[in-house]
Amino acid sequence: MLDFNALRETMVKSQILPNKVSNPLLIKALSTVPRELFVKKEYENLAYADGILPLDHNRSIMPPLVFANLVEALSIQPDENVLDVAAGYGYSSAILGFLSKLVISLESDLDRSKIAKRLLEELNIFNVKSVSNPLNKGWLKAAPYDVIILEGVVHEVPSKLFEQLKDGGRLGALIAYNSYETPRATIFHKTNKTLTRKIVFEAEAPMIKELAPVKTTFVL
Repeated sequence: MLDFNALRETMVKSQILPNKVSNPLLIKALSTVPRELFVKKEYENLAYADGILPLDHNRSIMPPLVFANLVEALSIQPDENVLDVAAGYGYSSAILGFLSKLVISLESDLDRSKIAKRLLEELNIFNVKSVSNPLNKGWLKAAPYDVIILEGVVHEVPSKLFEQLKDGGRLGALIAYNSYETPRATIFHKTNKTLTRKIVFEAEAPMIKELAPVKTTFVL
């Protein structure tokens, strides 16, 4: 039988700590939240491996280190509200709940959102609210947000997500402007309704296919 506590400790010591992740609350969260509960049963033995794991319906969960580095770059504060886009079964939202005041865990699939809600309740994480809505529309009811994070690669960030970002807020996403380049973790800052961006690292991560551009077929 696998010792998930030992695997979690090994993940933090071998992947997270040697790679410039220093936020103590983030390290505590990664050391505490049982990631094996948030992946499909057949992949739980790989829950703490450095790789992409499939969930369902073309959705996957980011590698732990890529997620941790993106969260670290966002500098989330304990009094801030966060929108977690494409949250899957809620692992990322559970981690973000350790760092912030409120997390809106957004999924487009209602069943996936229900799984996240159940798991978060079982772990007594009560500052995370699991909701279902099209990803490109965000969750207006709790906007504006101090921080928005996208759990995967996109070619561009939907405009409605920027609209729901508070002035002075940050949005983190992995951007690949085409299918040939390595995605770039990018932090957008919103100041006086103007966006600036900073590339912080490059990394492979799953594409959020629901946010991919719509292809138009021309009939001649």
